[in-house]
Amino acid sequence: GVCCKLMNSLYFKDSLTLYFVYIPEMVFINSIFGYLVLLIIFKWTTNWDATYVLNNEEVVHIPQVYCKDDLSNVPCWTAPFVGTRAALPIYGSKLAALPEHMWCMAAGAPTAGCAVFEWQGKMIVESNTYGNATYFKEEAFNSELCAANAEHCMLYKQSPPSLLDTLIKMFMEPGFVGINNQLIPGQGSLQGFLILIAFISVPTLLLPKPLIMNARHKARRPQGGNYGTVGEMPTMADDGGSVASDAGHHGHGEEFDFGEEMVHQMIHTIEYVLGCISNTASYLRLWALSLAHAQLSEVFWEKTVVEIGLESASPLMLFVTVTAWSCFTFGVLMGMESLSAFLHALRLHWVEFMNKFYHGDGYKFMPFSFDAKDED
Repeated sequence: GVCCKLMNSLYFKDSLTLYFVYIPEMVFINSIFGYLVLLIIFKWTTNWDATYVLNNEEVVHIPQVYCKDDLSNVPCWTAPFVGTRAALPIYGSKLAALPEHMWCMAAGAPTAGCAVFEWQGKMIVESNTYGNATYFKEEAFNSELCAANAEHCMLYKQSPPSLLDTLIKMFMEPGFVGINNQLIPGQGSLQGFLILIAFISVPTLLLPKPLIMNARHKARRPQGGNYGTVGEMPTMADDGGSVASDAGHHGHGEEFDFGEEMVHQMIHTIEYVLGCISNTASYLRLWALSLAHAQLSEVFWEKTVVEIGLESASPLMLFVTVTAWSCFTFGVLMGMESLSAFLHALRLHWVEFMNKFYHGDGYKFMPFSFDAKDED
């Protein structure tokens, strides 16, 4: 919808709407939701099995390759399914001398290998942080303390951060992102900058257009003025702006009123800022509905085919249950889903898409009539 506003602005050569409405709107929405889309892409494309937090201060990536006998290919992973460091072949004695907390496998539960990383000449092995919140405390494990004593070195696997929490804390804690929630380097500073330009775009969207329109009106008034009406074609001002658009899309043939235009722009600004959140949530409803209907189909599969058809051990009963499930699934996914998606998409199109660019103040609609043609 906002991009359609760009098309209208270029077609009517409406420089005010282009520079002081379209651009601030795009800056605002992309500084928040465009940034969120990039975070989603980063989260999807990150290999979280190879992403680690080092000394609670930086994120490092350790390739999923096993260590050589002489540890010459560090960073790497130790051999899998070895319960203790000392039991590792050849290089186990080197790692056994490290602090006790540097081992990722729980006692009696050997799993895949532990990551090994070399930092400032010190060998650091991945730790098991499950149930031990002390390892996440920066005052106990950080680079400064690690440089002095290996007991304060820490390496653990980073968990995929919640993007919802990231978006909320972007406003609650501007300029700060905890290392456990960091997706990209310098994320805290980037979020602070995005919040700043988002806030700047709001007064830019609110104030310049009414003020410039008022100045243009005062400049034209000694010359007799020129006000757009519903039945008039938009004329082009000397600076490329549309005179009819300077009337603020009133479309009532009224003279320019600065107070009315200011209120109109204020309502538009508030509606757009709040609508960025509500409209995004509305479009997410389509995704939520598809998940709900898919879950209904899965539940029906469990209750019919699995619990009745398969457990009966009867080919006839299995055929009946599979047929019933197929019909139900077709009805839910192709019937209910198609109908609900169509109705919701139709409402979203008229209510939340078109209000971004459609004003309804153009030319009076004259339907075709044979009587009118005969009179002509």
